Amino acid sequence: MALDKKMYRNCIGAIISLNAELPEDDGDKKYRIVFDSEQYYQKIKDSYLLVCTECDKETPKTSVQILDIALSQTEQIILGYPTRKIWICPKCKKENDLKSSRIIKTTLQKPYYHRVVPEPPRQEFGLLSQLQFHKDMVEWVWLCLNSLEDGFTRFRDDNWNKKSEYDELFDLDTTAEESA
Repeated sequence: MALDKKMYRNCIGAIISLNAELPEDDGDKKYRIVFDSEQYYQKIKDSYLLVCTECDKETPKTSVQILDIALSQTEQIILGYPTRKIWICPKCKKENDLKSSRIIKTTLQKPYYHRVVPEPPRQEFGLLSQLQFHKDMVEWVWLCLNSLEDGFTRFRDDNWNKKSEYDELFDLDTTAEESA
């Protein structure tokens, strides 16, 4: 309702209030969402694995150094570019051409819930900024609500079926009502 009426402060306040209803983090029991844009975008970014043409070892692209090798004049004319990008396999030490290497892209499958959401979008001035802000805000609110729902679901699952010593006091005999 508040989102439809563009009451953005109310939306942010409601999200923060819902988050506060979840219990504080306690060891491995973590239910609240964290508002951290940098950590969120780090978690959802794609990662790449380079596959060695010699030993088939998969190596994260971030753990190898990509080198630019200058080509000869003849190679530059034939290929149309001045350098060639290569990487060295850490296992077999073979030189691999980046263009001919098999690259595996890993992407998170949606929906994904990992307790971290970006900070609320900031409103800029200008007509286009106003239109984009509403879209960004709708996306942010739904992302937060989905993450909060996941937190409430995990809390319920962790606590709903716990037996206590008082459970026997509340067991009622309903056989009379069932037979009638």
